[in-house]
Amino acid sequence: MCKAGLQDRAEKLTRLLMWELEANGYSQKDIGDHVGLAEKSINHYKYTKERLPSLPVFIGMVRLGKTYETVKELAEDCECYLIRKPELSGEFSQINECSAKILKETGDVIFEIGKAMEDGKISRKEKAAISVQIDEAVEALLRFREVLNEC
Repeated sequence: MCKAGLQDRAEKLTRLLMWELEANGYSQKDIGDHVGLAEKSINHYKYTKERLPSLPVFIGMVRLGKTYETVKELAEDCECYLIRKPELSGEFSQINECSAKILKETGDVIFEIGKAMEDGKISRKEKAAISVQIDEAVEALLRFREVLNEC
């Protein structure tokens, strides 16, 4: 058994996940079919605190419903931000992909800077790691310009 605080957090996330799946129109049968469990097992996740889904089942349920709020909660637990990619089609899908890449690469730069500053100084190795991330962010921005000019 894990610590009570972790158990409570897992229960809260499971309830949120079940609520989101229902709000997205998935029945307990749909969920069970997707993850390979009986409807009765899925029902236990919703109504009892004693039973929590295994990690593979939890992941399958998240993927089924693309449950943004549940994943957002997990991201916040890890001191991260979650940004939903808009679903665009046609000529704008490439712009969407480029925008997402820019966000990711810029976030990686900020992460490396924060990691490097933890001890109050930035070493040569840390500067090199930051520079690599900056290069990747610039590359993403330049790719975005190319895609934008093609539209």
